[in-house]
Amino acid sequence: MIPPATAGLPSTSSEATATPAATCVPPVIASERVRIAALWARWLPGILARQCCDGSENDGAFAEDDTGWYCGRHTAYTLARLMAARLWLDELYPSPTLSDIPCVSAAALDSACVRALAFLRRRQSPDGRLDLNGMYAANEIGFPVTGLALAWARFRDLGLSPAPGFIADLATFLRRGAEAILAGSPMTANHRWSAVAAPLAALHHLWPDPRYLARIESLLAEGIDIDADGCWHEERSPNYNNVASQGLLALADALGRPELLTPLTRHGEFLLHGIQPGGEFDSTLSHRQDRALPDRIAVTCGIARRLALLTGDGRYTSLCDAGRPSASAPEAELVPLLLQLDAHPGPLPAPRPLPDRYEVFYASVPQARLRTPRTLVSLSADPGGHYYDTVRDQWGGARRSDDWLHIHHGGVVIETLHLAGAGMQNLQPETLRRLAAGHYELSARQPGWEHTLHFSPGSPRVHVRWDWETSVAFRRSGDTAHLTLASASPHSLMASLVWWVRPGALLLQSGDPGRTLCAGDVVALAGGSPLRLESADGAAIGITGLPAAAHTQPVLFPPAIPSSIPQTCAALHLGLLFPVDLDLALTFL
Repeated sequence: MIPPATAGLPSTSSEATATPAATCVPPVIASERVRIAALWARWLPGILARQCCDGSENDGAFAEDDTGWYCGRHTAYTLARLMAARLWLDELYPSPTLSDIPCVSAAALDSACVRALAFLRRRQSPDGRLDLNGMYAANEIGFPVTGLALAWARFRDLGLSPAPGFIADLATFLRRGAEAILAGSPMTANHRWSAVAAPLAALHHLWPDPRYLARIESLLAEGIDIDADGCWHEERSPNYNNVASQGLLALADALGRPELLTPLTRHGEFLLHGIQPGGEFDSTLSHRQDRALPDRIAVTCGIARRLALLTGDGRYTSLCDAGRPSASAPEAELVPLLLQLDAHPGPLPAPRPLPDRYEVFYASVPQARLRTPRTLVSLSADPGGHYYDTVRDQWGGARRSDDWLHIHHGGVVIETLHLAGAGMQNLQPETLRRLAAGHYELSARQPGWEHTLHFSPGSPRVHVRWDWETSVAFRRSGDTAHLTLASASPHSLMASLVWWVRPGALLLQSGDPGRTLCAGDVVALAGGSPLRLESADGAAIGITGLPAAAHTQPVLFPPAIPSSIPQTCAALHLGLLFPVDLDLALTFL
C-alpha cells in the first residue's frame, strides 16, 4: 500500500516551502513571463486531477488518456513539468484571491512530485529502462531525462526538496536511466538527438562520465541530418522535426557548443516558409505518422523563442506568439518551457510579419512552394525513406511518394492529386526541375515492379512490366495555375485522375446543385465542363480543361507512403484512358 499523500512531507520547513521569488526584470521580459505563467496556471490543476491516488501499483502515475493505462514515460515528462511549476509557483499564482484560476498549493505540488517519483522508481526496470505505452525500450527514458536533470539541478542548488530523500532518489532514477540509454540504440532519427545525445549531455553536466561524451561524439560524427535547404531530411515531420530540434538545443546548451545550432537556424528559414494559409504547417512531406494531417503546428514556443534570440529575427517572435494560446502548450516541450525562460530570459526581438508572398525551390527535398496570402501551391518529387524504403517494398511496390501536388486556398484544400493506372499504382514523380519563376517540370519513368512468388520454393521474383512514362508541366501566372500532363503505358488501358479534397468544401459540377464533401466520400466526376470547389469563407478554386469521363470505374490505390488522406479526405475521380493528355487551368477565386 502506498503511504497517504501527506506522509513524509514536512509542511512547515523552509526546505519544503521555499519558492524562488521573481527578481526585478525588464518590463518586456516580465510581460512574457506573465503570459506564459498564466497558461501553466490554468494547465496545472487539470493535470493534477489526472494523477492516480488509489494506493495501487499505479499510485502516483498520470493518465495520458482515458484507457486506464498509466505510461511510465508520460509520468516522467509530467514530473519534470511539476518540478518546473514548483520553481515558478509564486509567479503562477501571484494573487490567488483576484483570479478565477484554482490555486495549487506548494503542499499539493510537493505531494504530487513525491508520488510520481515513487511510481517511476517502481516502474523503472532493473537495467534502467522505462516503458512507453507498456513496452520497455532502451532509449524511451531519454526523452524526459533532459528536463528532469535540469529541474533536479535547480532543486539541488536551491535546497528545495518535496520530501526527505527526494533529491537522492531522483538522482538514482536518472543515473540508472543513463545506463539504459548507453546500452541501447537510437530507433529513429530524432532519437539520436532527443533520447540519447541531449539527455547524456545533461547528465554529464551533473555527473561527468567519459562514456556519455563518447556516445554523443559518435552520434555527432554521423552528421546532423538537416540538409542544405534546412529540412530535417530523414523524417520531414512537423511533429518529429520539433522533437529533434529540441534535442539539438538541449545538447548545445549542456555542452556549451553554440556551433551545433548553426543547422537549426537554417531549419528556421525552412519553418517560416512551410506555413500554410491559416497557420498550419505543411505535413505533406512527412515520413512519419503525421503525414498529411491537418492542423500541425510549425514549431513549439520554446524553439521559436530560441530562434528569435539566436538570430535577432522578429519573425520568430511572431511565430512564438502564434503558438502560445494552446492549452496544451505546457506539454509540447522536451524541456519544460518555464525552465527555458529562466535559462534564456530574452527579451525577444520586436515581432515582424511572417512571410506570406514568396516562391522557394528546395533542390535537396525536392519541393517548390509558391505562396500568396490566401494561396499556397506546392510541388514535390519526394524520394520516400525512413521506414518506407524498408517496409513498403515487401511485395515489390514502388517506394517513392505519389503526393506531388498540394493546394491550400482559403478554406479549400486539395491535399493531393493522384494519377492512377489500372494494374499499376499512382504516378510517383522522380524529378522536379525549376525552369523559370513560377514554371516547373516533373517527370517519372516507372518501369514496373518485382513481384515475389511467396508460394514457390525460394520465393523467386517475376518482373511485372509497366513501362509507364509521365511528364507534368506547371506554370503559375497571377491567380491561375496551368497544369499540363502527358502519360502513357502500353500495358494499361484505363486510368483515373483523383483529386483528394479536405471535407467541408462544396463541389459544383455543371447541372449539379452541389454537394458538401465529407471525409471518405468517393465521387465520380462527369468531366467535360468546369468544376468548382468552394469553402464557407468565400474562397473557391475553378478547374477547367477536364475531359468528359471515359468511365466511372474508380482506380484508387493506397498512398505509397502511408498517410491519413484516404480517411480524412474525399476522393473525386475522373475516369480516363491511356494515353492521357490533359491541359488544365486552376483559377483561385
